[in-house]
Amino acid sequence: MTERKRRSAFEILSDLPPVVDLRDIRIGANTSHELAIAAAYRWKKAGYLSPFAEEVYFNVAGHRAGPERHLLQAVEKAQHMPFVMIGLSALHEAGWTTQRPAKPELAIATNSTIRTWRRMEGVTAEGRGVRWFQTAWENSYEGTGGFRYLAPEYALVDVVVARERFSQLDRAQKKEARDRNAVIWHADPDDVSLPDDADGAALAAAVSAFRADPDVLRSYLEEVDGWGAVAGQFDDALEESGGLSP
Repeated sequence: MTERKRRSAFEILSDLPPVVDLRDIRIGANTSHELAIAAAYRWKKAGYLSPFAEEVYFNVAGHRAGPERHLLQAVEKAQHMPFVMIGLSALHEAGWTTQRPAKPELAIATNSTIRTWRRMEGVTAEGRGVRWFQTAWENSYEGTGGFRYLAPEYALVDVVVARERFSQLDRAQKKEARDRNAVIWHADPDDVSLPDDADGAALAAAVSAFRADPDVLRSYLEEVDGWGAVAGQFDDALEESGGLSP
């Protein structure tokens, strides 16, 4: 009986996609789950795999292109719920800020049974509920890297809401959130500049959809460059929806 030739790590990884999980390794190496875990550990120590999330890796031995080229595939592999770019990622993509994100900022859908997600190396992620996601998905578009990006009007309102929510946490809760890479950028008003095509009515719609405090939002927006051009439109739309405080 002919003995099957043992394949090297490079041979196995060259046949696998740029992002792999344990199932890919098990199938590619034609081995058991336990031995796939051992192989992933060895290959990670050798620098053949770069960890992204629990049991999800960039296959740097089989694919020379940098991991950033395959970020969407990595997030899709790590998360089993919808996700969308928010925060600084969304505002920078739309040209509403010159600040560049140190890490991509994502919202991950959560529900009554799924409230956590895999932590991802080099990615900031916050959970958002199903209702939030329904609105967000309808007001998003495909942008850089193939990701969905929240429209800037909605992204800015969400940033202010997240900022207020974070401010109400105690010290231990804030530390725990930061340790999990679960705190998006909390932009100051002078970090944001509204372009000529900013839509005051869309800002008002986001306030209503995300159940934001209109007074908090207006106080924030009044310090944002370019606010004067859309203030009337915002107030008219908010008043029409019944969301403007007297």
